[in-house]
Amino acid sequence: AFQGISDMNIIIDKFGDSLKDLLHDTMGIADSKNYFVEGHLTYDDVFKMAGAIKEFFSGCYAEKRPVCLCSEDKGVIAAAVIASLAGGPDLVLPYSCSEQVLSETKTYTGFTAVITDNEAPVDNIERFNPLHERGGSGVIKMTRELDSEFLSLFTGGSTGKPKVWPKTVRNIFAEGFYHSKKYSFSENDLVLATVPPYHIYGFLFSVIIPLVSSAAVINRVCTFPREIVKSVEEDAPTILASVPVHYRVLNGIEFGSHNLRCAFSSSGPLNPDDADYFSKATGTPLVEVYGSTETGGIATRCRADGERTLRVFDNIDWKIKNEQLCVRSEFISPALPLDEDNFFVTGDRAEKDGDASFKLLGRVDGIVKIGGKRIDMGDIEEKIKSVKDVRNCIVLAFEGREGKGAELAALIEGSIESGELKEKIKKILEPNAVPRRIRIVDKIPVTPTGKYDKKMIRGYFT
Repeated sequence: AFQGISDMNIIIDKFGDSLKDLLHDTMGIADSKNYFVEGHLTYDDVFKMAGAIKEFFSGCYAEKRPVCLCSEDKGVIAAAVIASLAGGPDLVLPYSCSEQVLSETKTYTGFTAVITDNEAPVDNIERFNPLHERGGSGVIKMTRELDSEFLSLFTGGSTGKPKVWPKTVRNIFAEGFYHSKKYSFSENDLVLATVPPYHIYGFLFSVIIPLVSSAAVINRVCTFPREIVKSVEEDAPTILASVPVHYRVLNGIEFGSHNLRCAFSSSGPLNPDDADYFSKATGTPLVEVYGSTETGGIATRCRADGERTLRVFDNIDWKIKNEQLCVRSEFISPALPLDEDNFFVTGDRAEKDGDASFKLLGRVDGIVKIGGKRIDMGDIEEKIKSVKDVRNCIVLAFEGREGKGAELAALIEGSIESGELKEKIKKILEPNAVPRRIRIVDKIPVTPTGKYDKKMIRGYFT
């Protein structure tokens, strides 16, 4: 039978109690003076900021519109989440704090205020900096219903239209509780994330899981290989949350003494060689998390433990129908369509490997992940076809060389020189979306029935 996370029942039983006391009682915070953000903000600071956020937006912000979280400060984001749970504003978490992304986010969501600790590049907008306003009492009551939407995750990729995925309290905290218990997070842990907290797994591992486990986090986001290694050695984190591209650049780099006990990778397929190297170089198990912003986590794989296929979370129901993976869980955004049995049919093809594991076979649609970003091959085709002297275009995804994830190729029908075409493509596509291999032909082959001859097309690149 489908079962939820038992800890959520604790929240239900204590619904309406002081959220601060709830965190003390059920999440093991021994002392509110402990750091949430190491060397920067204590748990007490976070709750006082949460109180200030709630008071500001309830007293001065009459419009019931969402508020944008424009910050990379994990304490600020944690405080905003707590304030929202206590009856504060609905939140929007953009996938970047750049001017372009914030402008897109504003258009899609209609936010008219931001919670920020910096000069958010948005004009004519109300700003509130909780780092300057810690006047809240720190004792606030949880008033949100578990299945109410309180957070919108604004996602985007190298191509395609941005999407907004609403999440409920249950969606977010059920997943946080799951990982916290499964991997024994505690107040003795310190988390280093190499992805910002507006990335779904940065948000989960450096805000939500610490909140429910009393762990502390390192505020800065390290992205360069030597910077990551230096932080691992000098800051002594016990948990590393990263992405495949960072494990790729860490392959071959030596690690000195460290305190890591577990590492996580998410946002795309992890190269087996990179996983093996990291685990051997550090003696640390590396857990690959499979899922998406909209579905939440679905399965994991730890190659150091001998796992070669993905193992489904034990609180998720799943099935394979017509080769497509279908899942049912508390983590799934309410915006996703469900079948008659409340399963979401993913766009991933899969085959079973025993009762609890599966092997991915690829996508059923035109979406692939490259460098951790979702790439819409149809959108790439349309943009390339907009180039002068290009008549038609077919974009294909291949398994990358040496197991480096997906790689794009484009077969172009037109009368344009290869070098000129490549320069024009670079100007209209993000780097991850530029096909690695390009062939120009007089005519894209079709079958006698007029359909594209995929076998012949793929033959141009094999």
